[in-house]
Amino acid sequence: MRIGVTPFFNKNKNLLLTKIQRAKVIFPDKEKYNLDYSDEFVDIIEKLLCKNPSNRLGAKNDVHEVLGHPWFADLNIADLEAQKIAPPLKPDVKQG
Repeated sequence: MRIGVTPFFNKNKNLLLTKIQRAKVIFPDKEKYNLDYSDEFVDIIEKLLCKNPSNRLGAKNDVHEVLGHPWFADLNIADLEAQKIAPPLKPDVKQG
């Protein structure tokens, strides 16, 4: 998670589902919680979580629309597809 909290969290399953269907995405205050996220991040999350599926990011031009968003501007798609980009986090998994 980029921020550390889910946008619609609720322990009550019914309230969680209601929030997913109806609630607006609210981002935590950057200064209050000492967070660093960009306007592009907010924009892509809001567009991916758009309530109307026909207006949701990717609905018109599939993955190309999503990857064309400014959030991914610095991402080299060819290198990603060729698995040339190191993952930002590689967990230490010990099999036992």
